[in-house]
Amino acid sequence: MKIKLVSIAMILALTAGFNANAFHSDKESDCAEKSHGKHGQKIRGHKMGFDIRDIVTEYMLAQGDITQGEIDLKKAEHKATREALKALKDSGDTEALKAKKDELKEKRQERHAEIKAYIESHEDLQAQIKEKKEEFREKRKERREERKAKKAAMEEESSTES
Repeated sequence: MKIKLVSIAMILALTAGFNANAFHSDKESDCAEKSHGKHGQKIRGHKMGFDIRDIVTEYMLAQGDITQGEIDLKKAEHKATREALKALKDSGDTEALKAKKDELKEKRQERHAEIKAYIESHEDLQAQIKEKKEEFREKRKERREERKAKKAAMEEESSTES
């Protein structure tokens, strides 16, 4: 009976445009810790990249290869670029928007190549990144096992209620 009520509530919530995960009490605490995209969905594949970027930035700062002022300037430039893209999108000028996106893509590829070369030239930084990737893989494996166990428990519970 409880499963039927939850199912009905989820269907109603989905038709109303709400995220069905809001009804699971055990996920409420997880939601605050996860990065979420539009409408509360989890953004997959982004967390790892941000961690590595942070590791590289902190390492460069500690080595004196970059200053905090330069980091703040890059953040301000990024914010200004996002606002400029939004303004171009709102204006409806698709050609200028496409040109700006292409320009940004080229700059990103150049920055990516520079960062990759920097990482390759510093072995201790490579070790930090490798360690972080291993931690990430272990956490992902644990979450996967938890989901499997939870799913098996739910299937067992539903089979005993029938």
